[in-house]
Amino acid sequence: MLLSVVYFAIAYWCTTLIDNGAPGWLHLIVLLCIYNTFKFLIYGPISLARLIAARRHERIQRRRNERAPGVHEALPGDEHGSAYLSRTSAAPEA
Repeated sequence: MLLSVVYFAIAYWCTTLIDNGAPGWLHLIVLLCIYNTFKFLIYGPISLARLIAARRHERIQRRRNERAPGVHEALPGDEHGSAYLSRTSAAPEA
């Protein structure tokens, strides 16, 4: 979100250049900088809220895993099926 300050400063600098006789195409730079300024100002808090929600979800999952020791996502032994060939006896030999 701090980058929006830089974009706003560039837009202000370009407008002062335009007022002092610079080419008119600098209006496009001003428009682009203002667009980026608002984009960073809007999406900054949204991404921060999403990050907080993701961290909260991770913390909840970590607490659940600590309460239930021995619970793993991997299947034991040969229960992976034919898609997991490196541990099965049906794996093709090189």
